Amino acid sequence: MTPTVLITGGSSGIGFELAKLFAKDSYNLFLVSKPPQELAQAVAYFKEHFPETKIYTLAQDLSIQGSAAKVYEFTQTQALSIEVLINNAGVGTYGFLDSIDIAKEISMLNLNVLTLYHLTRLFLADMLAKNHGQIINIASVAAFQPNATLATYGASKSFVYSFSRALSQELKESGSAVKLLTVCPPATRKTAFQKRAGMEKTNTFEGFGTLDVEVVAEDAYKAFKNGKEFIIPGRGLRLLSMFVNRLPTQWRMFLARQHLQQK
Repeated sequence: MTPTVLITGGSSGIGFELAKLFAKDSYNLFLVSKPPQELAQAVAYFKEHFPETKIYTLAQDLSIQGSAAKVYEFTQTQALSIEVLINNAGVGTYGFLDSIDIAKEISMLNLNVLTLYHLTRLFLADMLAKNHGQIINIASVAAFQPNATLATYGASKSFVYSFSRALSQELKESGSAVKLLTVCPPATRKTAFQKRAGMEKTNTFEGFGTLDVEVVAEDAYKAFKNGKEFIIPGRGLRLLSMFVNRLPTQWRMFLARQHLQQK
């Protein structure tokens, strides 16, 4: 039976690049994303390049409470058995806290935290019942220290990191064959994140410490295939992170702030 991977935010960015890699490996795809036009373009791409791949799509705003249940219900009505769940969809907000619209941040928290948590719980239950399956949760290097001007976004990714690493340990201790991979990408080029977060005028996506989206996806996919629990894409960045994370919190906050400065 051909396995199916569910990718949130699968119509663009890291999610779309991961979908390509899974399609090459003969997985069927279930792509969940908000923009219907993006989903249509993604379907057209995969029909052209991977004609034997079955593609399921759902246009769903995952920042709305209850959206995770709708995604799960879709898999039930379509009789889809999800072998891999990738919680990739996420957005950011940038600026001093009092300058950011509160509704925008609440929407972000719903997407980055609550929907990810809910989807993990729903599909994990099925995976545990089968004693088979894998989950990939996309966090961020912003999870490792407080980030002025990315305060709420960084905190949301800290939740993803801490929750995912702890759950992975629980799965090991319980003897389950289900695996969970936590991915912490750096600033990633060629995605919509920069524009949507309003970060076009920052230094964040230039120079050392940034990666192209294809590299992030490839490193994450290799970690998935090798059964890893945690990955920071980019070999040089992994080594740098090991050093930086030993520094006092105030120093790490300072370094992060330099990376987030306006041009």
